[in-house]
Amino acid sequence: ADDLGTGNGSSAGKHGAFVEMPLALGGRLGASRAAGDAMVSSREAALELARRMVIADARARWVGVAVAARKLDVQTSLTTLATESVDIAGKLFNVGLIDRADVLDAEAAASEAAAHREEARAALDAAWEQLANIMGNPGLDRTRAPMLAEVPELGRDAARARVMAESPVMESARREAARQRALVT
Repeated sequence: ADDLGTGNGSSAGKHGAFVEMPLALGGRLGASRAAGDAMVSSREAALELARRMVIADARARWVGVAVAARKLDVQTSLTTLATESVDIAGKLFNVGLIDRADVLDAEAAASEAAAHREEARAALDAAWEQLANIMGNPGLDRTRAPMLAEVPELGRDAARARVMAESPVMESARREAARQRALVT
């Protein structure tokens, strides 16, 4: 009896007993574990979806910079042509082949082309800013403008089949459906 303890605040004795009894839970622990595993899988699919969306957004911004750079090139060329047309119109006016209204029309077209060029320059600056923001790099090198290659033509059925097979959205939906089935179980 001295080894069992007295209950007056002293620690228990040196001897004790251990009793084990298995409880039948009806497979709920396994089902709960499967639901937890399905939730982890679903969250991993959601993470992959978010990662791919960020990459796709960065690629779209890069293409946006390429388009804006091409528009600026075109507007610069149009401005150069409009300026040349003003010079030519002035010379033709001096020799009497055209009247003053035609010269004023050429000057108005040159002014409009210059305004469009400045709009294109502002759009390119905005596209670079958006790309720098999505990349998290405010000091992004703007001297290396992307080149816009030919956009490949996609077959509708082939593209749809590829999206259905490889889409992270579809994979996330499949994993979420598996998680919901596990929760119901």
